[in-house]
Amino acid sequence: MIDEFLNFLNSESNLLQNLVSIFTIFGVIIAVITVILTMINLKAVVRQVYEMQLQRTHSQEPDLFIEPVELFVNFQNEEILFAASWSNNIGDSFSEVNPLPVKITNIGNGVAKYVSLKAYIEKDYLNELIELDKDKIFNLRNLYTDYGMEFFQYEYGEDFKKKSMHNYDMDSTDNQSFNYIRPEQSVSFLLNKSHQAIFNIAILLNCIHFDSKLIPRMKVLVTYYDSFNNKYEKDTDIYIGRSTVKHSFQNDYDISVNFKLEGLNRLPNKDINLD
Repeated sequence: MIDEFLNFLNSESNLLQNLVSIFTIFGVIIAVITVILTMINLKAVVRQVYEMQLQRTHSQEPDLFIEPVELFVNFQNEEILFAASWSNNIGDSFSEVNPLPVKITNIGNGVAKYVSLKAYIEKDYLNELIELDKDKIFNLRNLYTDYGMEFFQYEYGEDFKKKSMHNYDMDSTDNQSFNYIRPEQSVSFLLNKSHQAIFNIAILLNCIHFDSKLIPRMKVLVTYYDSFNNKYEKDTDIYIGRSTVKHSFQNDYDISVNFKLEGLNRLPNKDINLD
C-alpha cells in the first residue's frame, strides 16, 4: 500500500516537471517572436522616418537651369575674325569689352546656396579644333612651356598689318560664385572673352567645313547646396545647337550665322545627408 502511494507521488512529480519544461519552452518561443516582431516594427518606423526626411528634402530641392539665348554673328568686314561681336534679337552687342551674360535660373522649390561655377573648354575639343583648321586660317596649335603649362594658341591677320594672337591656358577655369539663388530667381555669369573667341573660331570653321560634325561647346561645372546643406554637383555643356548660315560667296568670310546658345542640363549628382 505504501509502495503504491510513493509511485503515485513520483509519477505526479514527473508530470509537473514536464509541464514546467513545456511552458518554459513556449515562453522562450513567445519571447523570441516578440523580439522579432519588435525589430520588424522598428525597421518599419526607421524606414518611414527616412522616407519622410527624403520627401522633405525633395520638397526643398533646388535645380539650376542654364537658359538658352538666340544670337547672331557676322564675320563680314571683320579685321580679326575671332573677335567678331555677337548680337541678340533686341540689338545688344557682346564682345570682349562687353561680355555675354549667360542666365542661370533656379527652377527648383528650394534656395540654392553657395553656388559656384567653373567654366572651361575641354582639351579634347580644342585638339579637335586644331585638326579642323586644315587650311591654317587661325594657325591653331598647342604650345608647351618649360614650366609644364599647355596653351591653345590662335591668331589671325597679316604680318606688318593688324594681327592678333592669343594663348588660352588649357588648364584654366573661369570661376564665378553666388551666395544664393532663390526659387524662380535668375542670375547671370559672364562668358569669358577667350571662350567667345574660341566659339567664333569653331562657328567659322564649321561653316567652311560644312560636313564637320564638331559641335561648338564648353563645360560648366555647377556646385551648390540646399537649405539642409546637402551638396549638388551638375555637369553642364554650353553648346551651339540650331543655327542658320548665310554665305554670299563674294569672299571667303562673308558669312553670318544665327545660332542658339543653350545648355545641356543634366541631372545633378546629389550627396544627401539625412543624419
